[in-house]
Amino acid sequence: MTNTPELWRETVRLGVQALGFRIVDLGGGEVRMAAEVARHDIAAGVMTAAHAAIEMDKMISWRGEDLAAGEARRALQAAIGVSAARAELAMYRALLADVLCRAVAHDPHLALEAMALPHE
Repeated sequence: MTNTPELWRETVRLGVQALGFRIVDLGGGEVRMAAEVARHDIAAGVMTAAHAAIEMDKMISWRGEDLAAGEARRALQAAIGVSAARAELAMYRALLADVLCRAVAHDPHLALEAMALPHE
């Protein structure tokens, strides 16, 4: 694989796969799902993609960046703690990777770095 769109799609996919999701109790009955890097034994480029995916997850949560991804995120949040949530996790990861790939398609290297900047 060279520096092609396929390479960037795979890098983003691996970055999203490195994420874990957990429920955070904000008090007063309010809970939120948070994404975090769950695997740290990954290449630097994949870590950058994982950090960018965390930021995209926030955009999906807060701004409704993508309708299908937002619905999948809500389904995952509802399923965590109630079931194994494997199907919901797979669906959300696939949609999150797709949304992130579309967002950085113009210049994947620089765009991923810019999105990941809060984590650097």
